[in-house]
Amino acid sequence: MLVRLLSRRHRWLLGSLSALLFAGSIMLVEFFHQNLLQKLTLEQQQSLSRQLSLVRANIESELNANIFLADSLATIISVNPSSGPDDWELLAQALMRKATSIRNIAVAPDNIIRFIYPIEGNQAALGLDYRTVPAQFRTVELARQRQDIMIAGPLTLVQGGTAVIARMPIFNDAPTNQQYWGTCSVVIDIDKLFQSTGLFALANQGQLAMRGVDGTGAEGELFLGNAAVFNNAFAIENIRLLSGSWQIALALPQDQQGRFGLSSLLVRLVGYSLCILLFLALFSLYYAYRQARLNALQDQGKITNI
Repeated sequence: MLVRLLSRRHRWLLGSLSALLFAGSIMLVEFFHQNLLQKLTLEQQQSLSRQLSLVRANIESELNANIFLADSLATIISVNPSSGPDDWELLAQALMRKATSIRNIAVAPDNIIRFIYPIEGNQAALGLDYRTVPAQFRTVELARQRQDIMIAGPLTLVQGGTAVIARMPIFNDAPTNQQYWGTCSVVIDIDKLFQSTGLFALANQGQLAMRGVDGTGAEGELFLGNAAVFNNAFAIENIRLLSGSWQIALALPQDQQGRFGLSSLLVRLVGYSLCILLFLALFSLYYAYRQARLNALQDQGKITNI
């Protein structure tokens, strides 16, 4: 009987080395896989952070531009308090042609809406006394007390829908501002504002939330998204308003790894394929070695028998 090709010790050693090599190959593939996911995640965060900064700047720019347009009407009423709806309508028409997100402009002498443009779709607000709507009167009164523009909302409108409102107090004794005439309010279509500034497009790429109703910033009430986003956010921006600020946060989507599915699959496919090829190569070497050893032992046996 020929001597066995490998002793039990050698077979145990070969099995142990194979197991270690197998475990090491898996760990190496998963290491590269995790590194790739981290790299892709970091790149995505950097890209989304840049987009968030751009959206923040766009919101500030467009919102303030629309408010300043409407503020010119308040200024004209202030220097000419005897003007009436016919005068206001001509100016309102001109302002609306230049505006990008204004839904309507309302003028309220003694805090009662006597003029609104356009009237179509806003009839329900005509004749409204702000003092009968505490949620709105609070910001009207704050604007009067501060003698400056006050950003209200987002809030639900009497005529329906959600909007941001800029309250512009009007005094007919500028600059002393002791004789309060009323208020001019410009209603900003918040959906149109967010659409045109790219916020909705950004929200499709991650989890987005906003807070700071009435310009109260980080301490304010949530008005868009989920509050948990602020806990998981990788980027937070403060949107500076004419009065106060909003805060916007962005977190990675919940199905983050699913977004890298193809890259993740490719790394594992290539990695494990190389592992299989390596094992096949080692097995081929082992088989060739075994055959050579077997042939050598057979030749040795023949020589002995001569």
